[in-house]
Amino acid sequence: MDLKRICAGLALLLALACHAQEKKWTTLDCAYLADKSNDGDSFLVQCGRERFFVRLYFVDAPETDLAFPDRVRQQYDYFGVGMDDLTRGGALAREYVQRLLAPRRFAVHTRKVFAQGRSKLTRYYGLVQVEGRYLHEMLLEEGLARNRGTRVALPTGAKARAHANALQAIEDRARAFRRGVWANYTPSKRVLDRPR
Repeated sequence: MDLKRICAGLALLLALACHAQEKKWTTLDCAYLADKSNDGDSFLVQCGRERFFVRLYFVDAPETDLAFPDRVRQQYDYFGVGMDDLTRGGALAREYVQRLLAPRRFAVHTRKVFAQGRSKLTRYYGLVQVEGRYLHEMLLEEGLARNRGTRVALPTGAKARAHANALQAIEDRARAFRRGVWANYTPSKRVLDRPR
C-alpha cells in the first residue's frame, strides 16, 4: 500500500514538472505600478487587464529592510558591506527600477511560473525588457543586484548556464569599478557560498 502511494506521488510530481517545462513564453506589454512591496527584483505591473508582481529571473537585489534576516545575512556576506550599506543599496535598486520603468511601457516575458512572495497578489517569474535591454543585466551593471536567483533558458533559446556566466562577468565589472552596493565593500568581509 505504501509503495502504491509513493509511486502515485512520484507520478504526480513528474506530471507537474513536465507541465511546468511545457509552459511557453508569453510577451506582455506592461506598465509599472507603485506599491509598498516593490523592490529592485520584484514589483507590481499592469499588463492589459492583468495585474501581478513580476519577480526577475537571474538576480537578487539587496533587501530594503531587515524583515528577512536570513536573506539579509546572505546578502551582507556576499556583498561584504555593512547592514546600512546593504539596505541603502536595496533602496537604490528599488528607486532605479521605479525611475526606469514608471515613465514608459515595457515588455515582460513570462511563462507564468508562480514565484512565492510577500503579497497576496499573484507573483510570476519574468524577464523585463526595456528599450531593448534586460532589466536584470542593467541592475547588475549598476551594482544593484547579485547574479543569483532562479534561472531559465531565455525566450531566444540561449541556455540558462551560458547566460548566467555572462551575467557574472557583468557583476564582476561592477564590483571592480565599485558601482552601487559595491562602492563600500571590503573584500575580506565577503563570504562566498559554494557555486550553484
